[in-house]
Amino acid sequence: MRRKNAAASPDADATAATSNSTSALTESGSNRSSNKSSTSRRRFSSICAGLLLVYVFQRNRSASILESSSSNSSNSAKERKKANAGKLVYGTNKHFASTAANVAQAIRVGGYHHIATAGRHANYNETACGEGWTQAVLLSSSSSDNAGRSTRGTATSREDLFLQTMFVADNNPDFDKSWKPLPRDNTDSSGATATATKSGSMTIAQQVQSSVQSSLRNLQTSYLDAVLYHNLKSKLDPYDKVLEAWRELERLVDRGIIRYLGITNIHDLGYLKRLYKDARIKPTIIQNRFHSNRQFNVPLRAFIQERQIAWQAFWILTGNGGVVSGKVAQELARKNGITPQQYIFAFVLSLGATPMIGSKSAKHLQEDMDIAMRFDSGAADGKDAGATPVEPQPLLLIGGDADRQRFAQALGNADLVAI
Repeated sequence: MRRKNAAASPDADATAATSNSTSALTESGSNRSSNKSSTSRRRFSSICAGLLLVYVFQRNRSASILESSSSNSSNSAKERKKANAGKLVYGTNKHFASTAANVAQAIRVGGYHHIATAGRHANYNETACGEGWTQAVLLSSSSSDNAGRSTRGTATSREDLFLQTMFVADNNPDFDKSWKPLPRDNTDSSGATATATKSGSMTIAQQVQSSVQSSLRNLQTSYLDAVLYHNLKSKLDPYDKVLEAWRELERLVDRGIIRYLGITNIHDLGYLKRLYKDARIKPTIIQNRFHSNRQFNVPLRAFIQERQIAWQAFWILTGNGGVVSGKVAQELARKNGITPQQYIFAFVLSLGATPMIGSKSAKHLQEDMDIAMRFDSGAADGKDAGATPVEPQPLLLIGGDADRQRFAQALGNADLVAI
């Protein structure tokens, strides 16, 4: 509409200009000496009319360029809506040198938009994760390179992605000992600066600041969708230390650098309740193993469901390989027309959890996303706009409550489906 109106105005001016010019030319012609031929007058009028057409064309062209410039400025000034968390999370633990290629494949071929990495963690390549998503977005934005592209609304901008990382304290065994901060990153929100570039000389608040600034650079972004405080397996860091780090993370949320906060490997309900109570900005994500030695998160599930805390479940296939390859999983998967791997992911989704997927296979990435999409009737996880809505089928997908109960028993915890 703006383009049409902008184009109409020069035309109106041109019409008036044509009328005025014609009148002027007629008047000019009447004052000429009588011996001027009518041919000369027509030639002169034709030249002027031609010049006038050039003028009108340039006016229209200039108006179009100005409108386009104004429109682009308006669009860039208007912040795009940021992505929500995904129904599946693509995790990059131990992808190392193949991280960039795997992330790009997950986004472009699998249709994933929620990508998880970690800063200062020995098993993650955060820099390559940044390279992967930028490569995927660049390729997806190019109409000339759509080979193998997912039909599920592949990300074409940073705002289409949910980038999640972790903060790892320097005394955590997972800490990458080769990591070194830049001097300018060592300042915490109080203005205190470490005197050395060794992480061990910094306070926990300075470590948080340094880690987050490093993550922003590595991931090539101006904001992080989520930062999780990382605990090692079942060993929780001292509460006071976690709370001090959390306070610094809260300040970064206040500044718009981080959107959401979370914590990993937290299986102690009392600890989680205490953190939730003391935190000004509440945890919205917990990332826990899906395994019998962690009770499949059963002790925490009622609490996190009541407070709408997302549970990201990892180690699903690795930790339950015997069950997945077992008789029960095979029978239930065959009955429902899916693979045993798809069945356990569907089961985890039916518990209200978010499976973390780490596959390097394009085929498996697509199969797993297919399961998530069948749970979702909306547009999440890149469902094409205008596509026919599909009704959610969480129970039909895995055979209903009786089959869920049978599978929970195969996992060794019947209470999984009792909540």
